[in-house]
Amino acid sequence: MICKICKQVISQEQEFVKDYFDEKVETYHCSCHLEQFGDIKEIEEANTLQYKKTYEQNVGQFSNFVFLIILAVSIILGLVGIIWILV
Repeated sequence: MICKICKQVISQEQEFVKDYFDEKVETYHCSCHLEQFGDIKEIEEANTLQYKKTYEQNVGQFSNFVFLIILAVSIILGLVGIIWILV
């Protein structure tokens, strides 16, 4: 593999991080781009946390919506049952 920044060949011992952007693999040389690795690692962690929060919020909102639908159907069926008994 070739380092995207310095164009040097990266051996397995030197390979430090692989970063995926737009379906292209971008590799960084650990000895000369250690600062960029830190930036990439922080960005990846932030993206992972943001995705996890968004996913949990979406699941929570969907669960609340399903609960409200089931509650509404139960109330309607209960009222229909009471009216049926009284008539």
